[in-house]
Amino acid sequence: MAYSPFTATGDGTTTQYTIAFDYIDTADVKARVNDVATTAFTVSGSTVTFDTAPPSGQSIKIFRDTDNQTIQADFQSGSALRAVDLNSNFTQLLFVTQESTDVADTATADAANAVTTAASAVTTANTASTNATNAVNTANTASTNATAAVNTANTASTNATTAVNTANTASTNATNAVNTANTANTTANTANTTANTASTNASNAVTTANSASTSASNAVTTANAASSTATAAQNAVANAVLYTPVANVSSIPGSPSNNDYVEVQDSTGIQSFSPLTGLPSGFTGASGLTVRLKYTTTGSTWEWQNYFANDPEDRYFKQSGGTITGSTSFDDDVIIKGDSTNGSGKLTLNCENNSHGVNIKAPPHSAAASYTLTLPNTAGTNGQFLTTDGSGGLSWSSSTAPVASVNGNTGTVVLTASDVGAATTAQGTLADSALQSSDIGSNIQAYDAGLAYLDGLNFTNEATFKAGVNLEIGVDVQAYDANLPAGNTILVDGDVGVGVQAYDADTAKTDVAQSFTAAQRGSITTLTSAATVTPDFAAANNYTLTLAHNATIANPTNLTAGQSGSIFLVQDGTGSRTGSWGSYWDFAGGTAPTLTTTANAVDRIDYVVRSSTSIHAVATLNYS
Repeated sequence: MAYSPFTATGDGTTTQYTIAFDYIDTADVKARVNDVATTAFTVSGSTVTFDTAPPSGQSIKIFRDTDNQTIQADFQSGSALRAVDLNSNFTQLLFVTQESTDVADTATADAANAVTTAASAVTTANTASTNATNAVNTANTASTNATAAVNTANTASTNATTAVNTANTASTNATNAVNTANTANTTANTANTTANTASTNASNAVTTANSASTSASNAVTTANAASSTATAAQNAVANAVLYTPVANVSSIPGSPSNNDYVEVQDSTGIQSFSPLTGLPSGFTGASGLTVRLKYTTTGSTWEWQNYFANDPEDRYFKQSGGTITGSTSFDDDVIIKGDSTNGSGKLTLNCENNSHGVNIKAPPHSAAASYTLTLPNTAGTNGQFLTTDGSGGLSWSSSTAPVASVNGNTGTVVLTASDVGAATTAQGTLADSALQSSDIGSNIQAYDAGLAYLDGLNFTNEATFKAGVNLEIGVDVQAYDANLPAGNTILVDGDVGVGVQAYDADTAKTDVAQSFTAAQRGSITTLTSAATVTPDFAAANNYTLTLAHNATIANPTNLTAGQSGSIFLVQDGTGSRTGSWGSYWDFAGGTAPTLTTTANAVDRIDYVVRSSTSIHAVATLNYS
């Protein structure tokens, strides 16, 4: 973006000229014709059009004079710093600096020309002074000669009185001398006039030289002032911090230099970037936030400078249609209002893809409902449900225990009419809610030996039906043993505890917290010694390995987070066996243990699987 004024010579016909420099406003473009400022022109893009073509032979100069009184963008406290505003200010500063440099260069050139002109004038004055001195010397010589001629004439006159012949000769000579003297006098007068003219010219030359010297001094002063202004402008530009834009966090230079500045335009993930110091607590990067960083070799780290919204309007939440991203806290009530179009206020909880949602909606206006539901203090246990105390207090409740037997029968029971009657009698005052005989075939299924009541079975042939029942055992009905007693293809009371598992309240479930009242134990699986030993964590929790080699305990297979156990490492009768570990093993303090190498010594490694690639382990050494 170099700058140089446009110059040309008018030809009396051309009105349009093309300029090669940039400008901020057309008002900044100026013109001079024959060194006289003119405003009789217009500017469009890079074309300057004069109202009248400059006369032939006259100089044309088109230059830029950027406004240096009013800054392009004036930032107020708390305002957004937009890149376009910063660029406008720097462009204005650059243009003013370029123009100051051009003025300084022009003034320097003019000063140099003035000095040259003054030196030439001094030389001319010295020559005139020398010529005047020579003329004075010539006039003095002529005057001396004239005096000598007068003396000679006087002598001649005296001699003429004495001797006529000599007098005549002397008279002639005197006449000649007088003539010569007159000529000399005229010459002397001419020389004196010339000397006076030379003296006047010399005085004028000195005056011109003094004026030129004064102009040169003024030009030097102006040039020095322009140079100072240019230097100050250059220093201001040099001291301005220019940030190099980078697209995102992954584009931050990996090998920066000291005092490198970058502007990360998409700061997503900046909170996890390292090395970085000074990150504000809780700050989370986003695509709409630009972050500025500075690299320093002191500590070899990037330092946080500041951040701003790419679109300043993003800093404000819209009254309608806005979306809040990230965690947001409210220190008072949040009211979700309803309206006549959408009905009662509702809270929508979307899925992670925002394609599905569950609504919690208030009762309609007609219910005149105003109450508060207070959740329980805990998360409850498996199978519990929420109940209310009628005043808005919610608590966890459990369903009643399942019926263990009906009319003395346990296991798989088919209700008959007699069972219904017995149950009705047992209900006492609750007879109205107990099963009645009239319910059979209406509200409950009547007993039918040929009924296909297992899922997917609808057979009329007994043999086929029995075969279908066998398929259900171990699928829809829990088998007691994979090897069912021969012939038991239809479940009867006698199969409970034999063919199928009888109900047992002490049965442990994998998805429910358990409290064991008897000892639980796992077997210890023996590993085979080798240069590399790879445990299968699906085989057991506890292992023992008698070392007959310098062994590497490799990364186990079938890792499941949460598994724990112990590995006993036993030196053989020779001893001096060493151990090393795969990359998944992570020992306390970050250092693997050095095994006890005494013959028959026992070390124990206790472990907990943290993830599919991480095992936390602690060594206890040198058991007997």
